[in-house]
Amino acid sequence: MMKRCLDEGLLQAYLDGELSHEQMSEAAAHVAACEACAGALAAAEGETAFFAAAFAPDDAVSVPTEALRSRIGAAVAQLEAGTEANHARTRGWNFGGFLASLSGLLNFTPQSAAAFAGLLAVVALAVIYFAVQRQTGKPSSFNRGEIARAGNTPPVAIPGAGKQTDEVKNANEDGTQPPKAGNVISVSARRSRGIRAERKPVTLQTKGPEVLPGEKEYQTAIASLEETIKLGGDATLRPAVRVEYERDLAILDSAIRETRRVAAQNPKDKDVTGFLMSAYQSKVELLTKVADQAQVAALGR
Repeated sequence: MMKRCLDEGLLQAYLDGELSHEQMSEAAAHVAACEACAGALAAAEGETAFFAAAFAPDDAVSVPTEALRSRIGAAVAQLEAGTEANHARTRGWNFGGFLASLSGLLNFTPQSAAAFAGLLAVVALAVIYFAVQRQTGKPSSFNRGEIARAGNTPPVAIPGAGKQTDEVKNANEDGTQPPKAGNVISVSARRSRGIRAERKPVTLQTKGPEVLPGEKEYQTAIASLEETIKLGGDATLRPAVRVEYERDLAILDSAIRETRRVAAQNPKDKDVTGFLMSAYQSKVELLTKVADQAQVAALGR
């Protein structure tokens, strides 16, 4: 039997059953003989009972069974597989997301639509201009077959030449002298006096100004825009806009006329031609802007 009283650690180990069999027997004998240790043991038992009642709801939670654990593991594995598949799709090229991002670009406002249309017109005119430049820049080729045929053309026989030779030959055989060259010329001259050649009236064709490459497309576009402005009603424009439009249009027309005159004199001058095309482009942009405003004003009426 223990001679010393049990401390708090031994009492708690005795209550929890953590002592060996021999120590449990000695502790039980000592508690039976010692009133102080018996009181301390009773107090420890009361404290343990109090805490056990307080934590009873947490202790009542059941531990998951093996089947439940397998189901939970399968669900977690499925979620992880779906997450990896989503990561793989996001790392690749998402065509659907690309189309969805382009859908925002297709929502044009009136201003962006007009700007986009003007850009397309400029690109189309540039393509046409370079195509015409490429066609006009090619040197003309001669047909070798036609040249060969022209070289093999037989000589043209002069009518009456053989007859005159026979007459001269017959005259020599008869012993008579052939006529002199002066008499032949005078006779032919007298005969030719009675024949009057009918002359067709000569008509002088005046060529207009030569159209430079790419100029025809600009003129067509300008005519179309002017017709659009006329149909939309340029009178509906605000006075300030109308004054500015007429002033800029007069300046551009004057610049085009002067540059056109210089380009007609020097058609191979690329600087003059480039300045002329730039003036045409400025006029197209001005007419496009005014045509859009005229159409908006006509719709608002």
